[in-house]
Order: sequence, then structure tokens, then C-alpha cells
Amino acid sequence: MPLLARARHQAIQSAIRLRERTLRSSVGRRLVTPQISVIVPFYNVEAYFEECLRSIAAQSVTNIEVLLVDDGSLDGSRAIAESWAAADSRFRVVTRPNGGLGAARNTGVREARGTYLTFIDSDDELTPGALGALLASAEETGSEIVVGSVQRFDSSGAWAPTWVDAVHTHLRQRITVHEFLPLLRNLYTWNKLFRRDFFDAQGLWFREGVAYEDQPIITELYVAARSIDVIPDVVYRYRARDDRSSISQQTGTVKDLRDRVAAWRATQDALAGLDEGIRQAWLQTLFDAHFNWYLMSSGTENDDYWEMLQAVVTELVDSAPQELWDRAPAANRVALELTRTNRRADLQEFVRQKGLRPHASFETTLRADGLLVHLPFFGDSALDERLFLIRPEQLQVGHSIERIEAGGTGVLFAGWAFVRQVDLTSNDQQVEIVLRSGSGSSQTEQVFAAENGVDVVTRCPEGDDWADYARGTFRVEIPFQAFAAAQTRAAVRVLVGGQVVEEPITRLVRRGALGDPAALWLPDGDRLHVRWRNRQPLVLARVATPLVAEDVELSGRTLSGRLRMAAGAPRNLVAAAGTFVVPVKVEQIGGSARFEVTLPVAGGGKPVTWQLRDGEVPVAAAHPIHLMAGHPVSTGTLRLSSRAPIGRAT
Repeated sequence: MPLLARARHQAIQSAIRLRERTLRSSVGRRLVTPQISVIVPFYNVEAYFEECLRSIAAQSVTNIEVLLVDDGSLDGSRAIAESWAAADSRFRVVTRPNGGLGAARNTGVREARGTYLTFIDSDDELTPGALGALLASAEETGSEIVVGSVQRFDSSGAWAPTWVDAVHTHLRQRITVHEFLPLLRNLYTWNKLFRRDFFDAQGLWFREGVAYEDQPIITELYVAARSIDVIPDVVYRYRARDDRSSISQQTGTVKDLRDRVAAWRATQDALAGLDEGIRQAWLQTLFDAHFNWYLMSSGTENDDYWEMLQAVVTELVDSAPQELWDRAPAANRVALELTRTNRRADLQEFVRQKGLRPHASFETTLRADGLLVHLPFFGDSALDERLFLIRPEQLQVGHSIERIEAGGTGVLFAGWAFVRQVDLTSNDQQVEIVLRSGSGSSQTEQVFAAENGVDVVTRCPEGDDWADYARGTFRVEIPFQAFAAAQTRAAVRVLVGGQVVEEPITRLVRRGALGDPAALWLPDGDRLHVRWRNRQPLVLARVATPLVAEDVELSGRTLSGRLRMAAGAPRNLVAAAGTFVVPVKVEQIGGSARFEVTLPVAGGGKPVTWQLRDGEVPVAAAHPIHLMAGHPVSTGTLRLSSRAPIGRAT
């Protein structure tokens, strides 16, 4: 290389190395705009802080800044924050006088430099890949807000909040809150990604000096956003502290109730003059959940607490239209009516008898107009019987699919399905599997009645002290031709007592327990992929197999046959046994091809599994060929796969 060219090359390489070192340094990171600013206010959380910060550092998105906002912490939290900032230049400690969570979040926003903002409470955690999932959706759609799903957890386990299924079962992109009102159930600051320019343009700040500072601002941001993504991915783990010391676990105090009422009123003010549907949807969240947190609290023993709670409940529910009452759970209606009519002792007794517990069991009566639940105070002459009624549109299917596998003539579905709280010792039911493909006017629907009350392997997925679900098992074999579409959505439908209740299939027995339902072979060589994630709707996708081996024959150690090609001729057909690969001779004849390969003798005398594949793509097969010395070999139409290898030879 000429001297001048070599010098130029060395200069360029030196510049590249200098740039890389600079970008890795704290100074360099200040020069580069982060994709995401992660704002983490902290105050006296040393018991949980490390877990929170580890979950952030482990994210696959690395171009982030993490603003650790010290809100005057008095314990060892500050030392933890400083150690992380010293070890990882993406982490930065910001100090402010104690002012509460709202003030600390506002400080973080002012310090942030990222294209996007996200918030994390310092005792909570991100799930692996959380920021990647949020960012991928935002970059794909350009939406101003991306909202992820949530999981609660404590030292004993994890669970999904009751509202998650209604909000996060399906992927929804480029929507508005007007188009999806259940989104107002998710008014938390965290588990969201905000586009910074959108956030700034609204001129909104978190309320300071109060609890529940996030509800009004998140409501206003939802209303202002022209495009919102709601993704099913669980991106956030929300801790329930064992010692009940977190802000959200202080519902029994007068101060907490006062702050909550102030948040309700601030939200009301923010919604004033806007679409009435938005206001009613927000009010529905109070009927469905928020009121309950306080009605169930021991704080109702305090006179000041009860007076404040009874007044605000009366004010808000008296102005609510009948449809809000109808949509609320039956137990909530009864509790609200007891509160509205100032029956304090009766409400406390209702709570003591677990009337508001979501999984409590009570006798029910199935009627044409719904399911009547014999909750505490059922039969009280001052309480309208309709308060105790679960309406037909509120009925829910409990289900679990334990098997999806290829049968003799079709795909076998087996498992459990029943309408929750309906006793099957006194009610007969019929289970159906409903398959849908296409959309709009081109949507097709196929319904397949199942055999009911059959033997299954798994236990009933849900328990109820009063309702017996033992007869809620089913089995049905659906013809292969029903899965002709590229994608088929599956739902389970239960007909019982004149009611018809249907839900998408979202619960399968975990893979590995009873076999792996990832893919099934169809008679024509295509595969049916079972696409499912926990609590997400089941989709069955038909995938064409590029190569199918047919008319396979064995002569000595030479294997030959015909290839049916769905996607062109093979590019690199080999017979493979582990890392040992033998090239396969291919001769193309019109739309098909002949193949031939002589398999070598393996050393050691142990059986060896061979597989035909085109590069890394297996050639389809339904059955293996066993090439065992001294044994006959079957011939005929075969489909070969990594799970059904071409053979075993010694």
C-alpha cells in the first residue's frame, strides 16, 4: 500500500477507535441522544432497589439513559444509586429535596434527553425485553404512546391483575382512547412509552405533594394522543410489598382516601367538556375497581373515613346512567347500594362474608336473563334482586386446552370448558370449538360440537366451593380441511341453560407437560403451527413445506426417492447425522426432482439418526425410515422432519 494511502487508512482507523471510546464514555453518552430516558424516582427503597436497577440494565435496548432521581432518600438507596452510576455510564443520579413522587417525576422529565420517556417505580421491575417490545411498536407505527401489559408479584408468586384480560388480550395499534375505552382502566404512569415531543407539547405535569398524582395526567395524555398502541406483552412487574408499606397499599388511611378523592375530582375536571363516552368509561373504572379498594378497607370503621367515602360514592353513582350499573359486577352493585343508602354495618358484614372477593363462591341460579348470585343480603327486601344478577354479556368461560394434536382424520382438541359459577351437577352443557378465518365480509366461521364429560389427564383449571365443574371436560376431532386458511382463530363456546357464552382460546397447558403442540403435520405435507402465548388468543397458522420426499426406496446403503417442490429446487440438499453431512445428488425433472445418497457406515456400532434437509430446512416427513442392519425397510410416501428423521443406521 502506498505510504500516503497507508497513512490515510491509519488515520481513519484511529478516528473510528477514538469515536467508539468516546461513545462508551460518560462524556460520549452525553453527546448522543438516547433512544429512551428511563426515569426512576427513589425514596427509602434499599430493600428492592437493586432488583429494579438490574432489570433495567439487562434490557436488550442499550441506547438508554437512566435517571435515578433521589427524592431526599434517608436510607442506603442513595449509595446503591451512586454505585450503579459509577459502574455504568448510562445511569445518572439526580438530586432534589423531598417533594413526593409527582415532583420527582417532574424533575426526571426536565433532565431527560431521550427521544422517548418511560417511568419505573423503584420497587418494581421491568420484564426481560420490555423496552424492546415498547420501542419496536413505537418505531413501527409512530404512535405517541405505547401501553404494555402488567404483572403483579410478591414474595410468594405472580399474578395478572383482574383488568388485564379486558385491555391487553389483543394487539391494538394506531388507535385512540375513544376507539378503545377499556384502556382507561390502565391509568398508571409506568408500563408505557411516551414520545417526548408529544409529551412536551401537552404542557402537562404530574401533580405534586399528593398520592395518585398520575391518574389525571395519564387520562389527559390518552385523550390528546392521536395514535396509541396497546400491546399484549407483559412489560412491567408491579410489586405488592409483603409489609404493605407502599403508597398503593395504604387504602385504610384517611389521608390516602383524601388523596384518592382529590385524584378523582382532578380527573373529572380534566374530562369536563370532553366526549361523554370518555367520562362514562372512566367512571366505569370506579364502579368496577377503584371504589372496591376503599369499600373493602378497614378504614370504614373510622367515622371521618366513612363520611368522606359515603359522600363521594353517593355523589358519583347517583349521577351515573343505568348502563354503568348494569355493566358493573354484581357484587360491586350490592356494595355500592349499601354504601349509597348509608348501611355502613351491612357493608362491613358484606365484606366480612367475602362478598367483594373476586373468587369467592356463592350459590347461583341460572335463568333466562342471566345468573342470579346468592351473595350476602340476597333476599333483602330493600335491595332490588337485579343487583345480584350477572347479565348474559357478563358471563365468562373458564377453559384450559390440554391437547392439540393430529388425530386419524383431523386435529384433536381436548380439555376443560365451562361457564364460571354455573353448577354442572344440575345443568347440562354443550361445548363447541369455533374456527374463524378472514375478516369483515370475507370472514368464515366453522363450528364443531364436542363430546362432553370425557376423561382428560389434567385437573380442572379452576376451583369453586359451590359450583361443580367435573362434567366440564370435552373432546373433538376437527377435520384437517377445516384449516385450509393461512391463519385460523380458535374460540371455545359453551351452551348451558339457554345461555351461549364464547371466548377466544387463551389458556393451554404449558408445552412439555403433555407434549409440544408447536406444529402438526397435515396430510398434504404442510404444517399447522400452534401460535400461542400465555393469556393470548390461539392462532393456528398453515405453513407450506418447501420439500416433501416421496416414493422413497433403499438399495443396500443407497437411499433414493422423488422430491415434491413447493418453493423451487433445493439449493443445498444434504443427509445429516449431527454435525456429519453427506451431499445428496439431485436431478431435476420438470416440476419435481429425483434424489440419491449413499449413507456411510457409522463407527462404534451405535444407531445413528439421519435427516434430509435443504440447508437448515428439514425435508417434510410423517414417518422415519429405520435403516437398522438386518431389518426390512418400509417404502412409500414419506414426509421427513427433524422430529421424524429419515432413519437410523449403524
